[in-house]
Amino acid sequence: MRTPIALGFAASCAVAPCAPAHAQEGEEAVRAMQRAAAEEVMACEIDRYAAYWTPDATLFISSGDPLMPVSEYLAIWRGACTGGGGIEFSEPQDEVWIEGTTALATGTVRYSFTDPAGGTHSGTTRTTAVLSRVRESWKFRHVHGSELGLHVPAESGPGGSTSAREDAGRLPAVSIIQMPFTGARNVPEISDNPEYLYRHGIADTILDMGFELVPARTVALTEEEDGEYGSWHRMGLANGHLAEMVAGNLRSGMLTVGLLGNCTSVIGVLGGLQHSGTQGDLREVGLVFIDAHGDFNVPETTLSGMLGGMPVAVSAGMALHNLRRESGLDPGIPTAHIVMGAVRDLDPLERELVEESDIQHLTTEDLARHPDRVRAQIARLADLTDVIYVHIDMDVLDPREVPGHPLTVPDGPTSAELAGALEVMFEHPKVAAVGIASTPANERDPDGLSLKAAYTLIEGALRGVRRRPPEGGDR
Repeated sequence: MRTPIALGFAASCAVAPCAPAHAQEGEEAVRAMQRAAAEEVMACEIDRYAAYWTPDATLFISSGDPLMPVSEYLAIWRGACTGGGGIEFSEPQDEVWIEGTTALATGTVRYSFTDPAGGTHSGTTRTTAVLSRVRESWKFRHVHGSELGLHVPAESGPGGSTSAREDAGRLPAVSIIQMPFTGARNVPEISDNPEYLYRHGIADTILDMGFELVPARTVALTEEEDGEYGSWHRMGLANGHLAEMVAGNLRSGMLTVGLLGNCTSVIGVLGGLQHSGTQGDLREVGLVFIDAHGDFNVPETTLSGMLGGMPVAVSAGMALHNLRRESGLDPGIPTAHIVMGAVRDLDPLERELVEESDIQHLTTEDLARHPDRVRAQIARLADLTDVIYVHIDMDVLDPREVPGHPLTVPDGPTSAELAGALEVMFEHPKVAAVGIASTPANERDPDGLSLKAAYTLIEGALRGVRRRPPEGGDR
């Protein structure tokens, strides 16, 4: 049971006393300090990210009974590490969430310090810690620090007093969700694509763009669910957890970046967005589906029998209703709420289904060279829906960028061209999530071409978010 409680504590270990190199100045020095802090501040009991976290779990508010004494939390923070080193903290603003045996604590503090070269720096840092309850004590599993509204005096380094971090206060926090389940039969159930994308530095890329990043999560089945059988049923269960995470993100005002095993996860993301209303009301959801294939088969039309060729049709309520409902999507979305991007390989009967539907299309040419057409389709979806999801299968790209993908199709956009289209899409505030699916990983990407392409796409989407006007401003 989630119980709200009252809590306030001093975040005494928001930044570690890590001195930047003498050659580093200004903003670069602060960034180096923050990265060192994120890696070193909690040598005590750092394991890994919590495997599962729900952002809309209990928020400590100003009334209710505490689940444990405030003094115990104070002891956790004050006893785990020390500040000092000439770093001064003030104005803590702290929040804690609890769900079962996992706790998430965040603290916001203003700080100032002098680097070895004599430069004076000040800013605001947000520290996020994940803790686990182990018998009678809480132990740290991960701590991460990120800058908010950083201010660097002009004399501290080149570039003056501005920083990419200065507008972090108006940007949504970013939540990375790894979804490794694929629902595929007769092959491994778990894909290594999401972890491959995550471990090569996407978090640093997002932070460097000025966004706050909350702890990443990976979809997993519960112990009881793990005893269930049936690959499509298990996929539905996993999608249900994905939907819960996505719904919590949107309720909390966060942008979801999904690192997905394959396109079957689209059903779970749509389910989460659909059920993200604060009062239990359903939201109308739009889908921009960017893929070389339509994934609009149903069991009666499929040539391959692959579930991965059906998720858009399933999302539209045309087949596999149990899978759709288990994935949290009920009812399916109208086909008028779907835009297909750069789809150029359809099975014959699948093509008939697409042509009989109300699906709209953006061609490769549109995505690469006609931002006005991209913007028009997003505006059309925004008029029809409350929230929009943009999903990308990496096989949509020019095959030279995804040589390890088994289902490439000629005449796709380059990652740079598609990133430009994503920037246009994500300028609109109703676009709330991006998913990257089916990235060739590890031995299937020996030169890192697909990894680079995927990062380019994520950066394009985030550039669009950064271009959004302040709330209430003119577009």
